[in-house]
Amino acid sequence: MQLNALITACHQTLRKQRATLCYHNLDHTQGVVAAVSILPFGQDILIPAAYLHDLGYAESAEGHEAIAIDWAKEKLPKWNFKEKQIDEICQAIAATQVGQCPSTKLGAYLKDADISYSLSSHFWRRGSLLRQEWALEMGQIYSDMEWLQLQSKFLKQLQFFSPWGQHYLEPLRRYYLQQVAERLQKMNI
Repeated sequence: MQLNALITACHQTLRKQRATLCYHNLDHTQGVVAAVSILPFGQDILIPAAYLHDLGYAESAEGHEAIAIDWAKEKLPKWNFKEKQIDEICQAIAATQVGQCPSTKLGAYLKDADISYSLSSHFWRRGSLLRQEWALEMGQIYSDMEWLQLQSKFLKQLQFFSPWGQHYLEPLRRYYLQQVAERLQKMNI
């Protein structure tokens, strides 16, 4: 397995992305990689999957996971990834789809790591980057009230699939849900 070749290729692709991808970019990818890097298992699957999971955004937000999976199936054999590794990497990438329930343990960890990027101490700044990306990429414009309502709905529906996510991310979800509720309450006065 030539992980360095994969990392270099991903960095090159992510650096060429449109400037309008101000959330789903190299910073996001590196944040997800950092989150899975602390886990004491699955590094041969999780690190490549983390680098690849949003690579499809270079082509399209719609179906970007499938694009990343196709890219992985095409490129990873050239870098001596084994067929079983490639299958597990692709399953983990597929787990990151919105509304998707992971079918593997490693997929559960990658899905939670993907969300962990937005549930950090940078929640408000990263949320504004996502809001900006949606406006620039899809023409979806939200008022402050609408955005907070959307954040509230997202946080209420958010669930974690790994023990790590349930232990470390669930308290953050509750904390930011409370902050969103307080901001909404102030706006309704």
